[in-house]
Amino acid sequence: DEPAVAEPVAEDPVASEPEAAAPAMEENTHKASESSLRGGAVGAVSHRIPITIEEETKELLVHEGQNAEEAVVVFCRENVPDDVSSCIRQLLTTVIEKMEEGA
Repeated sequence: DEPAVAEPVAEDPVASEPEAAAPAMEENTHKASESSLRGGAVGAVSHRIPITIEEETKELLVHEGQNAEEAVVVFCRENVPDDVSSCIRQLLTTVIEKMEEGA
């Protein structure tokens, strides 16, 4: 089954995600984009985009300091590890559009 974008959900820019806190800042010397590509949170969640995979809705989270491509790569690696490149191709344009709508 192919991932599909569900309707966007309301955002709460004040709410912070516990996983968004960076562990031991002095140990984290990587650039933000490298961290986000490995799945590390860059900052607070700036966008939540619901994605349906095999009839299950999951949230694609875009963190502050992360662009659409980085967020899609992280999401696809976590949720569609057997076909990451196809997942990225299917989601990237839609995620960019959803982020622009919410901006």
